[in-house]
Amino acid sequence: MKLELDKPENWVEVFNKTTTAIQVTNTQHAPIPDIKAEVDIDQRILAVQVASSKAKDTWNFGGLLNQQNSSISNALGTNSQVIAKRRLWLNQINLLMFPEHTLNYRISLKVPIWFKDVSLKVWKYIGFENDVTDNLLLEIRQQELQRIESKIDDLNAYGR
Repeated sequence: MKLELDKPENWVEVFNKTTTAIQVTNTQHAPIPDIKAEVDIDQRILAVQVASSKAKDTWNFGGLLNQQNSSISNALGTNSQVIAKRRLWLNQINLLMFPEHTLNYRISLKVPIWFKDVSLKVWKYIGFENDVTDNLLLEIRQQELQRIESKIDDLNAYGR
């Protein structure tokens, strides 16, 4: 697969949110609730950055990102179904490639309980995505078609 990930024009920001934990006492804070991106995403390749300005140098885990169907209607009502989960690195841009099994989906971030603040930024890849395998199959099909056509021409010329 060929991707042009290094070109800024191939990326569009789809979500950006910063939130802070509520201080309960002088030494305790309430956990930050899951951050739900209320936007439908239609591309399978994302860049996700989880940052915390109050993080310790030893913290590496940035949270758990869930990919969910926008909504699924069933006998029990409408629910979101988790399709995939990805662990994210803290204070880095994480490149995520989801399988192509859904057209639109949403994401949510499960924030670690020890975070006092968090910033979530999400970009989707809108650049050209060329699958080398598809091109190879097309080339083989074209060659086979030419071979079969030449054999048919040989058979037609044989009886003359």
